[in-house]
Amino acid sequence: MDESIELSQLETEMLQRMKFVFSLRLKNVFSKQQAIQKCIDEFNVSRATAYRDYAAASLLFGELDDVDNRGERMILRERYWFLHQQNMKDRNWAEAKKALDSYRELFDFSDKSGEIEPDKIAAHNYYMKISKQLEKAILKTIDGGVINLNDVDVDDVEYKVVKDEENER
Repeated sequence: MDESIELSQLETEMLQRMKFVFSLRLKNVFSKQQAIQKCIDEFNVSRATAYRDYAAASLLFGELDDVDNRGERMILRERYWFLHQQNMKDRNWAEAKKALDSYRELFDFSDKSGEIEPDKIAAHNYYMKISKQLEKAILKTIDGGVINLNDVDVDDVEYKVVKDEENER
């Protein structure tokens, strides 16, 4: 946060509430609901405002629940790996396998998001029908490197803004 920026009174109060609710969670003594209730009691704000402050604090300072889970997983991972190494050194194969199995359970090996699909990266040919004017503009771009899109002869089209029924309510 840039301290040189001057906040309004409302923004200052909101920042105080965000710091308060985040510090309660940071101490790891209060749950999310307890921290929100403390914010309601301390600052005399509505429940909706307290929830918005909590969400804003999570965006500003980071989500503690995610950090806690990742931190716990990392600690467990380190301990299981240490147990595995100790059991390997002691030639205790059964316990080493148990530690390694517990270590493996901390990871999701079913995730295939990193796999490369050859069909997606293979070269493809796309055939497009374009007007002669656009073809000339593209060829001019290839030759000159720059195209002025403000110089292309186009017509404005009539349109109507359609609102979603949910957004109108």
